[in-house]
Amino acid sequence: MSPAAQSHLSTQHSALSTQGMWPWVLQRFSGVLILGLLGLHFWVTHFGTAGPVTFENVVERVRLPLWFHFDVALLAVIIYHALNGTRTIILDFGLTPWKTRVMDCCLVVLGLAMLVFGSWGLLPFRG
Repeated sequence: MSPAAQSHLSTQHSALSTQGMWPWVLQRFSGVLILGLLGLHFWVTHFGTAGPVTFENVVERVRLPLWFHFDVALLAVIIYHALNGTRTIILDFGLTPWKTRVMDCCLVVLGLAMLVFGSWGLLPFRG
């Protein structure tokens, strides 16, 4: 192998090496979970209700504790997946450990704020 190729390979980083094993695994797991939960959400919304999809039908479904918690869980998984993906992209820029820690804290606060705000939006429809 030429020295130029060896140099290129030694400087190349994979997403797994820059972000760690667990965020990498959880990104894949959350992606599969989103597909399943979103598929179930669409099926229940469009085919699991009697008659057309109306605001009243949606409110009636969200009033049930199971579906309220389902919607909050779906929101939490989507937020995690989006922010972990954003973290991975930012890590590709080569942040220092201190800046990485600050970014992680900011993303956690942002994710919790988004989850609280989204859940708060569903609360008025609970029975």
